[in-house]
Amino acid sequence: MLKFNLYPAVPYGASRVRSAATDKVPLVGMRHFVKWCLACILVLCSGSALAQQYGCTTIAGGNYVVSIGTASIPLNAAIGSTVIPKSPQPGASYRISCSNSGGRITAYYKFSVTGAPVSGYTDVYPTNLAGLGVRYLFSQTIGNNCGMNDDQTIENSSYTANCWVSAYSPNLNWSWQASTEFVKTGTIAAGTLTSIPAINITVTSSIDQVTVWQQTPMYTGGATGNVTVPTCATPDVVIPMGNTNFSTFNGTGTMNDRWNNTTFNVNNCPVGLTQVSIKFNTPLAGWLDQDNGVFKLNNPTSSTTAQGIGIQMSFGANNTPVVYNTAQPLSGYEAIKTTGGSFSVPIGARYVKPASTTRLVAGQANGAVVFVMSYE
Repeated sequence: MLKFNLYPAVPYGASRVRSAATDKVPLVGMRHFVKWCLACILVLCSGSALAQQYGCTTIAGGNYVVSIGTASIPLNAAIGSTVIPKSPQPGASYRISCSNSGGRITAYYKFSVTGAPVSGYTDVYPTNLAGLGVRYLFSQTIGNNCGMNDDQTIENSSYTANCWVSAYSPNLNWSWQASTEFVKTGTIAAGTLTSIPAINITVTSSIDQVTVWQQTPMYTGGATGNVTVPTCATPDVVIPMGNTNFSTFNGTGTMNDRWNNTTFNVNNCPVGLTQVSIKFNTPLAGWLDQDNGVFKLNNPTSSTTAQGIGIQMSFGANNTPVVYNTAQPLSGYEAIKTTGGSFSVPIGARYVKPASTTRLVAGQANGAVVFVMSYE
């Protein structure tokens, strides 16, 4: 008679041992095989958790344009001083939302200024107005684990905030209040403020430090407002010359008419200027006798203009002839320097026939000179 014994399949690596008592083969190694399979499953599951994900998006604020309104800046403000004080950017704070699939990370928020600082400064940047620089300041309002000080500035065109996340959180929010202040970096030119350097924000993370999330620009670089520098008001001056009889100029050599005097008014001067000066430019029609400060009449080639005479001007006491193209301080300001106000200076004019004149013709006898005021 034939006898068959059926045995279960033996796993790979198990030993087959025959039992004389039972004529069966026990399975040795099955338990190890099961443990090995379970270990594989656990390793595979743990491996999938290592694929941590992170990403950031701007959800509020940004694209700021700075507005300063009308700012009056004293001429005697010190170089390096803040001439337009800190002003928080109105509207929503700049806010970034980041997704994190789990685990501790460090997020790197980089603030980049599109330009270099003004020479001699590390955190002040040029504007379109000469002598006026801008400083950016940031204070964190959400997410305080970045090691950032209040009113943090940006030195040498960039600043990076290192913000850490200790545990899983699906939405991580970071927010900054942005402000600007303006600094005098030189002689300030009055005018319209139109541009400041832009500020861009990028984010990277400690997961790979390669992937960059470009955010909405914080500042666009646009600006509005006007900068004024307090000065004195100097209205046009008209010196009535009256009618002069041509017989006044009969004879040889230089012949002078009478002085016609009035006042040159310097009004509403601010307090604290160091000096107020005036400069008379070369007369508009040119010279008739430059050595003696006698200039041509308006429209000197016109048939209706008098010929052979010109105008000589005086400024200050005792009808002192004007010195042209040279700034001269006005001493009258000293009396109102601490209080501000107005003062006046004598000014005069007269007709003169130079010695070189050989022909006289009657006619209109008007003249014009442009003066330039300067304030320090």
